[in-house]
Amino acid sequence: NASYLQVGYEKDRLKISAGLRLEHTHVHGDFGGNTQQKDSSFTTNYFHLFPTIALQYGLTSEHLFQLSYGRRITRPNYGDLNPFTYIFDDYTHEGGNTKLHPSFSDNIELGYVYRDWFQTVFFFSHTDDAIMKSYREQEGRRIYVMPQNLSSYVQTGMRVHAANLSPVSFWKVNLTAIGIYNNYGWTEQGQKMKNRMFTPIFGCMNQFA
Repeated sequence: NASYLQVGYEKDRLKISAGLRLEHTHVHGDFGGNTQQKDSSFTTNYFHLFPTIALQYGLTSEHLFQLSYGRRITRPNYGDLNPFTYIFDDYTHEGGNTKLHPSFSDNIELGYVYRDWFQTVFFFSHTDDAIMKSYREQEGRRIYVMPQNLSSYVQTGMRVHAANLSPVSFWKVNLTAIGIYNNYGWTEQGQKMKNRMFTPIFGCMNQFA
């Protein structure tokens, strides 16, 4: 169940929109269990608020600044929760995890747009209980794959996009460059673990007419 509230304000060069969503979730499941979880019946029941706000300011007709914040939820799907064990071979087994919690993300974006063709965006996201697959080695070199909640997951980055570039009259180019820095944190056998990774992404789309 969900309820929504949304308001907006606009004056001169400033636009503001804000929203609030109240969600109630009730989930119940009865499963026979698997090799990792013998008692796999579960019930979850919770209320949560999800605010959003977006500001847009036009410094001039050519320069536009944007700032947004939003809180989001990612729920485990049926496959994540289903504890049935899939046996792919003698060394790889996979199953769900009935103890999974939903993950909650706080997302912030700061953007700049020039003449509707050039855009730069800085983004930040902090996620609690992020859902990721874990790989556990068992007896006989067997690997058991199951989803788990991470303690924390932080993503920061920058996105640059240039649209409708025209080197010649019949050729249009769209360019995109993204840099993403991911920081993962979790607990394994009582020890706090971390992993960091930087990912560059480049894209180019050409159109000839």
